[in-house]
Amino acid sequence: MVYIDNLAKVRELSTWRVWDEPTPPDNRDAIGFGLVEGKGIGMIARRKILAGELIIAERPVYAQRKTLPQCNAENAVNGIFHLSAVKDLNPTSREAISSLKNSKSGCHPLTGILQTNFLMLDITEEPDPDPANQFVGIFPLLSRANHDCTPNTHYFFNFSSFTGEFRPTRDIPEGAEVTISYTHVLAPRSARQAHLRSCYSFICSCAVCGLDAKKAEASDERRARIHQLVEELTPGSSVQRKPSYDKIKDCLKMVEKERLDVYRAQILFYGGTLLLQQGDVTHFLQWMRRAEEEYLRIEGEASPAYKAVMTT
Repeated sequence: MVYIDNLAKVRELSTWRVWDEPTPPDNRDAIGFGLVEGKGIGMIARRKILAGELIIAERPVYAQRKTLPQCNAENAVNGIFHLSAVKDLNPTSREAISSLKNSKSGCHPLTGILQTNFLMLDITEEPDPDPANQFVGIFPLLSRANHDCTPNTHYFFNFSSFTGEFRPTRDIPEGAEVTISYTHVLAPRSARQAHLRSCYSFICSCAVCGLDAKKAEASDERRARIHQLVEELTPGSSVQRKPSYDKIKDCLKMVEKERLDVYRAQILFYGGTLLLQQGDVTHFLQWMRRAEEEYLRIEGEASPAYKAVMTT
């Protein structure tokens, strides 16, 4: 693996004991790769994969601070910076990178591959919201998963083992594609399509993007209401009037309708906290138990969100 950052951070990271530890055992034998109509190569379930299974846990072969200063002689067009960064990787790691798709034009192929396939990393024990402290990485397997606006798999970066992890949010039938999201799934269809065209050079043809106009409008409305509720429930929100218990329940039904399983855990957690503030202890305890189960299923015991639920 190559890790690129300021010298102090690189020195600190090199002393971590995690490098002496094996990656967590996973179930990568449950997936393979094959042609997916309209998408090219995709990650395919070789058997039924149950919700919550740890399909893949792997360390990145390339990691960097998302925004790095580069001099004019080392730019995206000539690729000198990235070429020098990966030149000492072993052949297997270099091949894992070079075989990935490049959706970028106007830059060196290696730079385009990296920018197309980066996944977010958390290089701190607790997620850091500061944009200046955002990190990205390339993974041999994880970076190969295709997009869907209703993904069946959740990507989580496990700081304690320094591994990216895939867990299904719902059961995946044998032969079905394992998918994640490349964009903000609560955005309207037009905004999602525009982002995917701009950043990844494809037009999404997933089931929800293929809906007729009337059904697509209804889907956009549900997703907008989910987004609004999450904003209202998020701690620190400036919204004065918090949503009612019935409104939160209705939103959970919309999450089910849209099959956006990750938001169920978030709404249960934030909604449960709000219920406690309102003195509804019975529903608070019920929702926290459900939130605990959801976060454990989609992110595992290392999840900061799961730990937060357990200590609330």
